[in-house]
Amino acid sequence: MTEFFAYDELTWPETAVLHRTTPLIIPLGTGYDLARLADCLGQSERVGLLPAVPFGWRGSGLAVDEGLLTAVLQKLLNSLREDGFSRVFALIPQDMNLGLHDQAIVLPHPSQIAPAPLLPAASAVGKVVVIPIGHTEQHGYHLPLSTDNLIIEAIGNG
Repeated sequence: MTEFFAYDELTWPETAVLHRTTPLIIPLGTGYDLARLADCLGQSERVGLLPAVPFGWRGSGLAVDEGLLTAVLQKLLNSLREDGFSRVFALIPQDMNLGLHDQAIVLPHPSQIAPAPLLPAASAVGKVVVIPIGHTEQHGYHLPLSTDNLIIEAIGNG
């Protein structure tokens, strides 16, 4: 059975010893069937899930140009490859062709059957929307890779 783990919760020493053939996944959104994902990856022993991209694709409520989305995903995938990981993929909803070819795993996503959320809500039109995003990177031996995300989330909640 495949063990899924949160890549961004690893510390630097844990990342340093992580097998470079461990599949790493950057999902567009959440709610995918992980059993199907495990099948797509040949039932790998362990699979690392990076923080989900919360918006940007059709059905997310805040879509951007698909060329821009593809470029962002490609840079993220390339960054992981530069760190030596050989099996990195974007997990994208069905019916999307972002031109990632063998770098993408395509599965059904809840956004394809539910209406897209309105961002902002109709009652908040005209207000400022703050979308806190951080980076997944090393912050010493004792902190998780998600340190930037944790900080910006706390600032956003404040």
